[in-house]
Amino acid sequence: MSHTNIHPEARFVKSPNGFRIWDAPTGELFYALDLMLVLALILSATSGLLLWLAGSGGYQGGRNPNFQAFILGISRWAWRDLQVWVSLVFLAGSVVHVVLHWH
Repeated sequence: MSHTNIHPEARFVKSPNGFRIWDAPTGELFYALDLMLVLALILSATSGLLLWLAGSGGYQGGRNPNFQAFILGISRWAWRDLQVWVSLVFLAGSVVHVVLHWH
């Protein structure tokens, strides 16, 4: 087989005009994915720790003076939303990571 048609480590064939349909992932892709996973993990852990340290934010029948507290100038609800979305990004990135490294 000719090198111009199929890469030995490619997952798909090159088209006849030389354009790659899909080639094996490169080191740059793995680096970017790993960086995204580390950042998502740090953000998720930090927001979770801040929410845990801030204590209960529930209404508690009006007896909770910290009901709508702000943590570092950001509302408790924004921290919670940040943690949920960043955790979902981490989960999706982990699935992509496993799929790309599957042999």
